[in-house]
Amino acid sequence: MHGTYDVKQMPRVVRIARKLLWVEFALATVALIMFGFIFGELSARPDGLEDGVYGGAMTVIIASGVYAAILLAAAVACHVSRKRWVRIAILIFHGLLLLVQGIGLLDSVNIGDLARVVLLAAVGVCLFHPEAREWFDRR
Repeated sequence: MHGTYDVKQMPRVVRIARKLLWVEFALATVALIMFGFIFGELSARPDGLEDGVYGGAMTVIIASGVYAAILLAAAVACHVSRKRWVRIAILIFHGLLLLVQGIGLLDSVNIGDLARVVLLAAVGVCLFHPEAREWFDRR
């Protein structure tokens, strides 16, 4: 009995996870726009991009951000479908992002990175909750 359901019927932890996913999507979109401005500014300066190395790195970063934003938007859009694969996909995606962000924290620690780790972990905790598991696994 899969399908879409009213948000009011969702367990509290699933509603919280959904709101956190929207916050994460909004922050990722802002970060992607900022990377675009930085890339545009660097490419406008003659000394900004040396031998195309930085330009290539920025292209990879921006492309990765676009792909991540698309995946996150799809996850948020499907989050009300109650299909098991949606929960599992979000958990895998957030696990990978948490791993990458955690490795980044080993290099340098700042408030933005710490906030992202907390946001990623909070979504994971919400979706690992038994109520969330039951919500997505119900047939």
